[in-house]
Amino acid sequence: MDMAISAGNIITIVSVLLGVGIGWGALQQQIKEHAKLLAEHEAQLHTTDVCLLEIKIKLAEIARDILHIRERMEKDER
Repeated sequence: MDMAISAGNIITIVSVLLGVGIGWGALQQQIKEHAKLLAEHEAQLHTTDVCLLEIKIKLAEIARDILHIRERMEKDER
């Protein structure tokens, strides 16, 4: 068995390593883009949570006001 390394072997090894390097770089770029999108979605989720909390507070205030109105109406009817 001949263990000599030919130019074809070197070209093949370099081609494989180059392909792996390009693939790795593309994968890293996709990971960065996904991390950026995830951060944007988390910011949107936080904003939505704040808005939902404000809506719940306003709804509680409306419910309290309705309760006071009912109490006054019941007092006036007596």
